[in-house]
Order: sequence, then C-alpha cells, then structure tokens
Amino acid sequence: YHEVSVLHEPDDQLRAQRLLLLEQVAGLLESSMDLLGITLPDRM
Repeated sequence: YHEVSVLHEPDDQLRAQRLLLLEQVAGLLESSMDLLGITLPDRM
C-alpha cells in the first residue's frame, strides 16, 4: 500500500490496470463473504 501508488501513478495505463485489479479483488471478497453469510459494512 505504501510502496505502490494506485491513484497517484503517473502512467495512465498502469493506473487503470491497478484499479481494475482492485475492483476484481473487491468483487471476489464481497462474493466470498456473501457465501460465508458475512455481511460487510458499507464503509470501513
């Protein structure tokens, strides 16, 4: 998190790839928690 910037990445393509990866991970975590019956907070 501190070593690799996402939003402040100067390379537009790399920033877009990192954001896409984060969106995919967030979706996977949300699906996994739903399968386990765990509700997620709206915001942390």
